[in-house]
Amino acid sequence: MAIDERSEIFAKHVERIERNRDVIAGTRAVKKAGTRYLPYAFKQQAEDDESYQRYKMQVPFYPAASRAHDGFMGMAFRKEPVAELPPRTSQIKSIITNRGDSLERLAKYTFAEAITGHALLVTDHPTSKATSLATAIDEGIRPFINLYKFEHILEYTVGIVRNMQKPIRVRLLDNDETVRLYKLDKDGFVVIELYKKVEGSFPPEGAPTQTFKPTDANGNRIVDIPVDPVSLDGEFHPTTGPLDNVVETNLDHYLKQGQLTVLTLYGISPFLFFSGVERGTDIDWVPGGVFCDPEKEAKPYVVSVPADHAIPLEHQLQSLEDRLATLTSRILARHKPVAEAAETEAMRQGAENSVLAMIANSVSEAIEKALQRVAMFLGEEGSVRFQINTDYIPANLDANQIKALLELNQAGRYSDESLFYKLRDGGQYDETLTYDEEKKRIAASTPVEVPVAPTGLASPE
Repeated sequence: MAIDERSEIFAKHVERIERNRDVIAGTRAVKKAGTRYLPYAFKQQAEDDESYQRYKMQVPFYPAASRAHDGFMGMAFRKEPVAELPPRTSQIKSIITNRGDSLERLAKYTFAEAITGHALLVTDHPTSKATSLATAIDEGIRPFINLYKFEHILEYTVGIVRNMQKPIRVRLLDNDETVRLYKLDKDGFVVIELYKKVEGSFPPEGAPTQTFKPTDANGNRIVDIPVDPVSLDGEFHPTTGPLDNVVETNLDHYLKQGQLTVLTLYGISPFLFFSGVERGTDIDWVPGGVFCDPEKEAKPYVVSVPADHAIPLEHQLQSLEDRLATLTSRILARHKPVAEAAETEAMRQGAENSVLAMIANSVSEAIEKALQRVAMFLGEEGSVRFQINTDYIPANLDANQIKALLELNQAGRYSDESLFYKLRDGGQYDETLTYDEEKKRIAASTPVEVPVAPTGLASPE
């Protein structure tokens, strides 16, 4: 296998991940992909790109997956992640990646990739000739945690090491010019090999451009490959992702929308058909419906398909939208089509949110392990803790609790802003609504006072 060749298990999932990424990105990415997601309506469009481009722009894309993705992100990061770090590790959390991202931003990127499919966190520690740790940090020669998207993972092989299942060989595509290989040598120590293109080709495995033997803060060689998988269940065996079904249904909706657009543009909408005229003949059309007959025998007809032919497609689209609302839960749906009992709704929400919690816990665990590696490279032994929010279901307030809060507010013991957020988290407002937005809504809906005539009328003289 060539050093830049993707292993079989990863190769067969690339298309799925790229599809997820496009649909989650929304309208622009889906439209840019063209016929990959919206086939030609007519075979003539294959030869007439302008016609296809017009058709494509007329087909609306329903951004259900992107809304669900944003909803998941909003729920997970409505509260800041909890980070408990030793002093030196905490010192570099504001720039934890070699791109300059903070720890919280890295957590958001990683969570987003876990929703899309899979990713890897790689802890890297460049070698330093600095005389002290402080000098090394100032020079930027210190540990970094970098996120590798699924498309950049070429191979991830696990094996039994010291009676535990661990990665024994990992190949990553740094960029189009560099491949990074992590492996264990015959003594069980980690070796990093970099392969860089020479005259447009990568050298064969065994002939690396550079070789590194990473060590800890004490100069001891490390025995664990510093990579941590990011996925729904924390394991790195590519399987279905949390939004796969949403993406597939979203694309099905896009295809049906294309069919409805074709029917509307070329079927239901009346158009003129001329018989007795050769194809390509110019017909002089005058505003108002008058035309110049190019031939005596030519006859015009108004052709259209009955409007009720679109009803089945419209029903299919509505059915798909209902399914998307179900798949994405309340994140997408603004209302429930069917009323649910309180117990049923609570169980449904619990099941849906448990998936989010699984993702949050998996990402938290991966980041926590990566931070432990950072602490190891910095020579710290303090505890490391990192946890993304998993509190997604605020307890609904009952009538007595709401009454008590209002009384405290009226007595001046509870601010308007605190009251609003307490009511919002208690299920009385849309969870995405802010205090400032609600104030603007109230101001916009406040009726204008109309002057009232005085009640005491003067008696006539």
